[in-house]
Amino acid sequence: MQRANPDAILKNMVAGHPSYIAKLFEPILREMTPEMARIIVNARTDSSVVERVEYLRAQANEGLLTDEERAEYVDYVEAVDMLAILQAKARDELARQAS
Repeated sequence: MQRANPDAILKNMVAGHPSYIAKLFEPILREMTPEMARIIVNARTDSSVVERVEYLRAQANEGLLTDEERAEYVDYVEAVDMLAILQAKARDELARQAS
């Protein structure tokens, strides 16, 4: 199976959210050091956050989220997407430097 191109993922995310994603990530991606890349790749979420997201996901699947919970869930999903983009870019940078 072919690995997704992190640049393509970033481009798609930036295209969908040009007002803040591009501005937020550009300086980070431009200056990413190997040490920073390793920290980002190894970043893990606290177990209490994981439990909360799982709860919200279950509530969403049942159609039981309050408006406040729905907003919280959307925030978590967007944060996870952003972290995934950064991690993909960091893995790409580490692979580039290793070759």
